[in-house]
Amino acid sequence: MAALERSVGDDKGSIEKFLRQDYLTPDTGAMSETVKRLYGPSAFIFGTRYDADAIVKIKADWFAQWASWSLSMEAGSLEVTPQGEDRAEAAFAMRYDYLPKDRSAARLTGKARVTLGVVKAGGGWRIESETSQAMQ
Repeated sequence: MAALERSVGDDKGSIEKFLRQDYLTPDTGAMSETVKRLYGPSAFIFGTRYDADAIVKIKADWFAQWASWSLSMEAGSLEVTPQGEDRAEAAFAMRYDYLPKDRSAARLTGKARVTLGVVKAGGGWRIESETSQAMQ
């Protein structure tokens, strides 16, 4: 177990880089490629398995309603827990700010606790599961 924790601990920096540069800054202009890179052929989202095409639709529909958005990880909030060889759980506090395209709709801002199951794949990381819960 200690060796496993050390190996994932060594990867905490690469997991954080993956989250900041990929997960929190999705390329919505190329959603299909983004999803395939981030999630692979399928992933569990809130406990339900979706294939890549379904994830593309979910993510595209979500981001289509916003004129702009900002997603960021709170400094010092990332916790990485080993889950087996080349697997980990990454949990962190995410601040979000979504400005709707519909000017009559309210801006959506807040903080959520995001938990991702990640696996090493193709020299980087890929998301196998994703959940989040609003925080106060």
